[in-house]
Amino acid sequence: MKHRLLAVIMSVAVFAAMFAGLNATPASALGDSNMVVSAGWSETFVIKSDGSLWGWGVNGNGTVGNGTKTAVLKPVKILDGAVSVSSYRDHTVAVKKDGTLWGWGSN
Repeated sequence: MKHRLLAVIMSVAVFAAMFAGLNATPASALGDSNMVVSAGWSETFVIKSDGSLWGWGVNGNGTVGNGTKTAVLKPVKILDGAVSVSSYRDHTVAVKKDGTLWGWGSN
């Protein structure tokens, strides 16, 4: 219950920041019409056709994977060579073309 309440509070904070003049960037701004989109608990990820993985969202536990725990309102590049990505609540995992599994967040 605490995690759900925290997620709701964080989501409201992100939306409030967006409406206060910090505009989030839509996935289409990445300029690729052949993207794979995956939504997690409070983050969103895109794998572009070149295999680059991009993410943005609340990022409270480092779930976006950019090395911070602050909200990411514009897509940031996370890694290259991705074929799939999955995120839920406190962690994210991605599989690369070479078969390796990468993970980040709150373990």
